[in-house]
Amino acid sequence: MRVRIHRGCEEIGGNCIELEAEGVRIVLDLGWPITAGPGAEVPLPDVAGLVGQRDASLLGILVSHPHLDHFGMLPKVTAPVPIWIGESAARILTEASFFTPAGLE
Repeated sequence: MRVRIHRGCEEIGGNCIELEAEGVRIVLDLGWPITAGPGAEVPLPDVAGLVGQRDASLLGILVSHPHLDHFGMLPKVTAPVPIWIGESAARILTEASFFTPAGLE
């Protein structure tokens, strides 16, 4: 197994960890850095398959919990990538989308 920490190793928040085994990968969290304010220009981590065409080796993105520093970069993903999140966490983010742009649908 290969583990690549893109963000969150030397800072709090903005977590993004890529796990690879036997030619397939998952991304654990895709968070917004706490040090970046709303509307800041923050590039996606350099993970193949997040932008553009589907990359079959990227199985999906697993969001650990509904804090912005763990899911906040998801709106920047343009490739058709499955996103996994717990049922309760998904409900929280869906309801939050009514009140704040930090929510997700």
